[in-house]
Amino acid sequence: MLRVDLHMHTNRSSCGLHTLLEMLDASVRRGLEAVAVTDHGKALGGPGVSSVLLRRFPGEYMGMKVWKGIEANVLEDGGADVPEALLPEFDVILLGIHPNIVTGQSSRYYTDLLLRCLERNPCVDILAHPDIRAYPVDFRRIARAAAEAGIAVEFNNANLAYAKTDLESVRQLIDAVRETGCRTVISGDAHTIFEIGDDRYVHDAFARLGVSDMSMLNDTLASAQAFIGERRLRRQAIFG
Repeated sequence: MLRVDLHMHTNRSSCGLHTLLEMLDASVRRGLEAVAVTDHGKALGGPGVSSVLLRRFPGEYMGMKVWKGIEANVLEDGGADVPEALLPEFDVILLGIHPNIVTGQSSRYYTDLLLRCLERNPCVDILAHPDIRAYPVDFRRIARAAAEAGIAVEFNNANLAYAKTDLESVRQLIDAVRETGCRTVISGDAHTIFEIGDDRYVHDAFARLGVSDMSMLNDTLASAQAFIGERRLRRQAIFG
């Protein structure tokens, strides 16, 4: 079980089932020390991130740290659906390719699209589920770009739990992050209260691959706080 989960969705995402307070209450009951609420941008059809959450909800709930974020969607033109007016308010920004993007293209197509999006959006902090089967990418090119930008690459528990990736893709992603030295996180990517903080499928994959030395920036609250603080300062330097 994760102590710090940097990826979860409420019912403000079209894929999320529960309210914000239901997700936070469940996180507290599960003993998490910190969570990031990362609802999708509007490209997937939901209402998007709440400005009230960002600006008026406290950064702590029942003794648990709460970071306010977004899982932005890559757009066909290489942009991302991060609301620019809210950029100063975010603690953490995730980016991933999702079903608003056409499937069936080549690995080069999706790799070039993702790299173009990262170049156009230097506010991104975490690259979400780059090993998702529907959108194959060149892991080494992606990990190299992440390392150069200080971005973390995510190992996504839900991807494995719901067979959206496979063991070989996880192995290739591990090889890429080791080769490039880019930062990594494990995330639950919870869409229900039952998935918060779940990391079982990632650790099972690591065990099957004989991997025991992967260090994640969300292994501890202190390391996650340091990362988020560093990235916020970087965004402020870029965007003011």
